[in-house]
Amino acid sequence: MSFPIAAPERFTPDEIRALAPYFTNTDRPVFALTNLPETVKGALFARYSRSAKSVRRLFLDEFLGELPAPSTATTNTVGAERADRLYARVLNEYGDDSVAQLGGAHIACEGVSNVLTKVLEWGRLMAYLEQSTRYVPYTDRPNGGWKYCVPPEIARSSLHEPFIRAMDRAFETYARWIPAMEAHFRAKYPKSPEDSDAVYRSVIRAKALDTLRGLLPAATTSNVGLFGTGQAFEALLLRMFAHPLEEVRGCAQQILAELRRVIPAFVARVDQPDRGGRWTEFLAATRHDFERAAAPYLADAIPEPRDEVTLVDFDRDGELKVVAAALYSASSLPDDQLLAIARRMSADDRAALLRAYVGRRANRRHKPGRAFERTGYRFDVLADYGAFRDLQRHRLLTIEWQRLDPRHGYTEPAAIEEAGALADWRRVMDESAELHERLAAAGLRDAAAYAVVMAYRIRFYMDMNAREAMHLIELRSAPQGHPSYRRIAQRAAARRTRDGAEASVLRPVAGVFLEEGQRLERLHPIEEQDAVEMIGFVLDDARRKIVRAQLDAIALPIEGAHLDLSRARHAAADARDAQAALPVLDDVGADDGDFGVDDRERLRVAVAVAVVVRVERRDEQPQSLVHLRRRKPHAVILGHRLHHVVDQALQRRAAQLVLVDRPRLGAQHRVPHARDLQDGHAKIVV
Repeated sequence: MSFPIAAPERFTPDEIRALAPYFTNTDRPVFALTNLPETVKGALFARYSRSAKSVRRLFLDEFLGELPAPSTATTNTVGAERADRLYARVLNEYGDDSVAQLGGAHIACEGVSNVLTKVLEWGRLMAYLEQSTRYVPYTDRPNGGWKYCVPPEIARSSLHEPFIRAMDRAFETYARWIPAMEAHFRAKYPKSPEDSDAVYRSVIRAKALDTLRGLLPAATTSNVGLFGTGQAFEALLLRMFAHPLEEVRGCAQQILAELRRVIPAFVARVDQPDRGGRWTEFLAATRHDFERAAAPYLADAIPEPRDEVTLVDFDRDGELKVVAAALYSASSLPDDQLLAIARRMSADDRAALLRAYVGRRANRRHKPGRAFERTGYRFDVLADYGAFRDLQRHRLLTIEWQRLDPRHGYTEPAAIEEAGALADWRRVMDESAELHERLAAAGLRDAAAYAVVMAYRIRFYMDMNAREAMHLIELRSAPQGHPSYRRIAQRAAARRTRDGAEASVLRPVAGVFLEEGQRLERLHPIEEQDAVEMIGFVLDDARRKIVRAQLDAIALPIEGAHLDLSRARHAAADARDAQAALPVLDDVGADDGDFGVDDRERLRVAVAVAVVVRVERRDEQPQSLVHLRRRKPHAVILGHRLHHVVDQALQRRAAQLVLVDRPRLGAQHRVPHARDLQDGHAKIVV
């Protein structure tokens, strides 16, 4: 098995001597941390997110001078032999796997692909920290090459050179556009006198990197820190050894070697032929056999068009069950009796009870009780791979994803066109898709994912209880997040099924929590002042109530039967203070058209007036969301649900839905996109 793919970092003889007491090796990309306080191990991994340096380099530069030299008392060898014998007997002879939960390890995996990172971060009972594409530009060229890996399967094939050329062009395009994108955002969002230079530069850089990360391929290398128990590492290694990709299996071999230096007894069974060997064979055989069994049923099926986020399942009695669960700990009654009591309660009584149960939350970290785990939601999501990478790390839910390929099209941030990068962006998209198809046709279907850039969309589902949904939505809708996953969180908050049914528990009654005391630095106006936290929790009578909302001063105009959709309407005098409505495509039926960037003749626009009041903040990089043709970017808006920032429901009109057929206008007279809402509001047709 070929691993590592990237050459490991080199250290001087003096650096090697300094590192040796604290790291299990100094010449390989996978290693364990040892002889360090737990707080230092955690701090080292925490630095991964915002540093391009390796953990060992960070340790030398930032931590070594603060630590005393390791003594014989800190070498972790006292009593080790006796402990190993005990664990071997308990695990192997008695089969008491829970004992393996009592010890853990910190493992660093550096220079691994963004395909491998998703395998490493699969397990629920581990903690992960991954290098960020927002704070770390991928412009360095260690050993003269860009930061991507060439998987062994491709390196041995006739497509090795085409793969390298395509990856190099993608990285060259990414690196070339960073200065231009920063200049674009500086011109769009000038520095105000009260902004510090450091914060302003940081925000501008983050926005530029956020915008351009879709150019990076899944082959891009990253650094990942893992912490887990022995049991969690054993499960991880068994999955990795059964994986079809050589990079994954090779990394598993190195992780196992390093774990044997720090928690050997906990991973003793992994490669024993009659223990872990049989388990690995079972996993690999089951995967292969099921794919073969499923193939006849899926061979002729074509994906039907769906919105970016679809609520596919929820418990329609969930509200009652949450009320019953809230009553459980305060009573001596059986569960089914409490459910009957909840059914007899009025809507007002249920609302009051749940408000008391949730309490007066001051911010999103004040979480409700476990009663909200009594009901759940299942979302089907079609998002760009970059957003998926962030959401996949949530662990207290069930998440599974499909194969990464170009079939679902790609996203295209508005700033790409605004900055003049559109031609380069689409060239990289086309080259990525073409390379993927060549690799798949050559029999390298699994390895073909390395060629797909992160702007391409991947389908996955998230199945979670209401308590986890509250955590995910509140965290991922915060203004400092990436626009892609913010939009997904905001759409998940709408919770409307394709047939129009709505889930009432956790209905988005939006509250604005000021977290000034919890922030280390003031947000720049090009981000936002406050986080919108989706904390709605009840009920019919509360579905349109706004909780402590800072409202938009300018309402969205309803223009009547006005067909001039050729320009955006700038309604905000001060864009820094405006709170613009965010379009959500959740209650306009699927359009029967299939529009792409080359469709110039006709345009069918459906615009719906929302009657449910929300508070939804401006997306700094809104994207026009449509049904995509294969490998095509967002082309036109098929429909809007404009969740409007007002303190009362909009007046219903007789024509709430108007379909407009007309020739498509040129770029200078185009239909307003979601991007037009960045600095104000667009006209709507009613």
